[in-house]
Amino acid sequence: VIKVHDGGYAGTKALEEDYTTVFTAGDKIGVFMLENGTISGEINNICFTAVESGEGLVWEADLELPSLSDMDGKVVYAYYPYTADLPAEVDPSASDDEGFFAAVADAWPVAEDQSDYADYTASDFMTSTGVLNGSTLNFSMKHRMFLAAVILPHTIYVFTNEDVELPNYSILPSNLKFEGFAPCILSNGAFAYLINPAGEPVTLSGVYGQGQDVLAWTVEPEPVSGCYHRYVIDDAEAIEIRHELQVGDFFLADGSLLSKDADAATVGSSEVVGIVFQINPDRIGEGEKAALGNSVHGLVMATKTLGDYEPFQWFVDASGNYSRDETEIGIEDYVGSDSYNTFLLVDDDIEGYETNRLIREKRAADFEAGYYPVFKAAYESSSATLMNLTTGWYLPSNGQWFDIVRNLGGVALEHDGFRSGEPTDFYWENLDSPLLGINAAMSKVSAENKNDFVNSGYYWTASTATSDMARYIGLRDVGSNVMCVATYRKDYLYGRCILAF
Repeated sequence: VIKVHDGGYAGTKALEEDYTTVFTAGDKIGVFMLENGTISGEINNICFTAVESGEGLVWEADLELPSLSDMDGKVVYAYYPYTADLPAEVDPSASDDEGFFAAVADAWPVAEDQSDYADYTASDFMTSTGVLNGSTLNFSMKHRMFLAAVILPHTIYVFTNEDVELPNYSILPSNLKFEGFAPCILSNGAFAYLINPAGEPVTLSGVYGQGQDVLAWTVEPEPVSGCYHRYVIDDAEAIEIRHELQVGDFFLADGSLLSKDADAATVGSSEVVGIVFQINPDRIGEGEKAALGNSVHGLVMATKTLGDYEPFQWFVDASGNYSRDETEIGIEDYVGSDSYNTFLLVDDDIEGYETNRLIREKRAADFEAGYYPVFKAAYESSSATLMNLTTGWYLPSNGQWFDIVRNLGGVALEHDGFRSGEPTDFYWENLDSPLLGINAAMSKVSAENKNDFVNSGYYWTASTATSDMARYIGLRDVGSNVMCVATYRKDYLYGRCILAF
């Protein structure tokens, strides 16, 4: 059994200040075994992947390994994150992991843009020597990079929910800009940026504020391997707001929150961009959680429709072709043996962000060329502030659309009223109008900051049915109140985005 944890930064209180890396399912480490000073042929940069089990993470290799019970004359070194191509050679003659990985640490590439949590952790090179305890080989990882933690004036929401545990949520200063680097914002409000001490000197600078109150700042770190330093700008202090996060809360353009019970005048005078529709972590996708470094709080529906009700196609290329097998890039087609089975399948699809990411990254050239119009419009609708704080806007999956209808529209979407169509299609009829319920949730929002849902409006989901069809949601006042249908990807339908924060 292998166990891995972050041992923190040398000589600091990093564990108390949330600067440690929390390993999650899917993380990978590389492992070497040396026997009498020679690297083992069997365990030579072997990848171990973290897999969730009933008792926490289990680290598994892709091949059968020899027993680790007899460690006489053997030493095991590990590093994170795994790569098949190390940037330098290891040193088998070294007496510890620091020496063994010395050249690798010096050459380890750190990203200039670490704003995405995945890029931040990819820069966070760590090493360890295994310690055998019974049948368990423990790795206490030591950071080999230097962490600059920039502290700026900010607001922290401390959520008081009793039925669900939510991490703190930090709001950026207004008009914040970084010059020449892009840090990762952590749940404690720090802007974290990793620096390789063996690299060229780095200067960190930026500005924040507006009008005559624009303030510039610069720091010149003196990086030391395995350490971190807090750079407190302008005697920065955090403003703490205690808030019970609820479905129906208003999400503002600067990332701040207003209670759903706030008075109409306050909401109407605020720049509302969305409504919180989901705070149950079991109904938030793994893609959203990964994008936010497992510090996710909820999902937000945009108060405006893309392009103020401009219709978009799902996919069509320059030749007019609208058929493409997206299973090639990991997107699953959802069609069951009958309508109800299809409903069960698509209700479980809550991976809207992951689908958008796969299309944006795996179909990058065609995405940039505009062949995925509704996805591109969603991605480009995000402000810089929202991109720093959240996932940014994206097209919701079928299951996420159902949660909008359930949680804001006030209908269950279960057996009652369910009607079958083709195996790909189904609908509910004679329900209390969810369309009116969603509009009621937005009733306090000013007219310029919202588009009410229209009768017989049809909205794309990110979910696919076949190689030439994607799914949409239709909403009506009466009759067939909620429709879930597969249609050709070349069709023009509306887009209503969501984000995770």
